[in-house]
Amino acid sequence: MSQKRLCIRNAEMVLPDRVIKGDLLVEGDRIAEIRPTGLPVTADEPSDQALDATRMYLLPGNGITTMYHSVSLADGVGVRNNDMVVQIIENIVRHRNTRSSIRHRVHLRYEITNLPGLQAVEHLLQQGKIDLLSYMDHTPG
Repeated sequence: MSQKRLCIRNAEMVLPDRVIKGDLLVEGDRIAEIRPTGLPVTADEPSDQALDATRMYLLPGNGITTMYHSVSLADGVGVRNNDMVVQIIENIVRHRNTRSSIRHRVHLRYEITNLPGLQAVEHLLQQGKIDLLSYMDHTPG
C-alpha cells in the first residue's frame, strides 16, 4: 500500500537560505520533494491531493506555536489590578509545564506611573516569569 501524497502548488516557500516559488510534495508525513513552479506533478493514485497556495507563504514548522500573552500592569482597576495581573501571570506560567503544542510566554506591559506595581514586576522578573517587558508612559504632556 502506497502512502498518501499531497502537493502544495505555487507557494512562496521560505527555505533556510532563500524564498522560492514552487511546489512541495509530501508523501505520508515527510517532505518528498521541493520543485520550482512549472514542473508537472502526476497524480498516480486516487488519494493524491493538490492545494493551490498562490499568493501564500509556506513556512517550515515543527508543530509548536509560541503564544505571547500580553498583560498590562497599569492603573490598578479590573484586570489591570496588580494582584490580578500577578495571578494571571502565575496561571500562564503553570501552562508552560503542561504538554502542549503551544509555548506560553508572558509579555508584561508596565505603566511607569504604577509605582505600587514596581515590586511585583521586580519579583516576577527575578523568578523568570516575564519573557518580554515593555513600559508605557501615559503621563500627560
